Amino acid sequence: FQGDMHDSLVLRMVERLGRAIASDEYRDKMDVEDEIDRIFERALGEKDNVIAQKDKLLDKTVKSYEKSKKQVKSAKKQVESAKKQVESAKKQVENVKKQVENAKNRINEEIQKSQTLQNEIDALKKQLLH
Repeated sequence: FQGDMHDSLVLRMVERLGRAIASDEYRDKMDVEDEIDRIFERALGEKDNVIAQKDKLLDKTVKSYEKSKKQVKSAKKQVESAKKQVESAKKQVENVKKQVENAKNRINEEIQKSQTLQNEIDALKKQLLH
């Protein structure tokens, strides 16, 4: 044969032709080797399937992790924003408290002035009546 002996199909053909002329014992050995090759190829295929499934699961897990990581970052930002809003609200409440306290003080001053004026009016009324 003058073909390319490195080609896998040519090698397989030569093997089959050699088989045709081989003894029964040698043919039986070749059959066992072929069966071992088929079992080995099947096992490799199954291994490749298992690896592919693991890769898919790993990709899914990584994507889930990345999604969770983004959600955590988003939640942290929301918490920080809420904290800032709470601080702002606290400051506003403090300002309102100060305004209320100032208004209360002014009202008390006005009440005292009114009482003082009322007392003076009452004193003047007494003087006028006597």
